[in-house]
Order: sequence, then structure tokens, then C-alpha cells
Amino acid sequence: MKVILRRDVENLGSMGDLVNVKDGYARNFLIPRDLAYYASESAIKKLESYYWPGNIRQLINVIQRAIILCDTNKIYAEQIILEDEQSLENFNGTLEEFEILLLKKRLEQFNGNRTLTAKSLDVSVRWIQLKLKELGIQ
Repeated sequence: MKVILRRDVENLGSMGDLVNVKDGYARNFLIPRDLAYYASESAIKKLESYYWPGNIRQLINVIQRAIILCDTNKIYAEQIILEDEQSLENFNGTLEEFEILLLKKRLEQFNGNRTLTAKSLDVSVRWIQLKLKELGIQ
């Protein structure tokens, strides 16, 4: 059974970690002591299918938000709030559209800093400038 830890649990994980444990351990120890939440299959699938453009802090923030929104002992997909709800599984656009989406998200992530955006994408600043010009974004 997969659970999301509410608190740090020695020899198991930290708050927000998704861990796989025996059903009895979750049901009889972790859940009754408010140490973990059940993670529904839909929530796990949503987390796994999302394209995580940021770092691990972004994932931790999403899980911690879900924990705050949870009013039962089970986390559902509706409680997993993703910034742009854009996942690889649901992306139906072209490669060019994906490139534009990724460029805009990275620029937003780095507050418009083209140098940091270029480094994160492993491209030149000149490439960023040309793409922005091509898209009509200044």
C-alpha cells in the first residue's frame, strides 16, 4: 500500500514522502497515529504522469498542499493541485507547442531571466532571444 507521510518517520521517510508499506503497518500503525495518509491510485497516477519542470521542492510543495487540503485520511487526485495542470500524459500538442510551453514556463520560473532560462534548457541565450522574437514576446 502506498501512503504519503504526514510527519518524519524514523527509518521510513520524511514528511511528504510517498512510501510503499505493508497494508497492516499502514492501517494499524501509521494511519491511526496520524503519521500518514492513504494515497489513492488516481493521486499517485496524477503525480507520476506530471512533467516536473522544476526541482524536488516543487514536488514537495504540491504534496504538502495536498496534505493541508485533505480532510480525511486519504489523498485523492482532486487534492493534487498542479500549477498548470500540464502533464505529459495529457499533452496533445505538437513539438513546437511543447517547446513554446516549456520556454514560457522556464521564463516564468526564473522571473524573465533569459540567462538562467537558457542554462536550465541547456541552450544559448541567443537561442532564447531568437525564440522570443519569433513568438513576438519581449
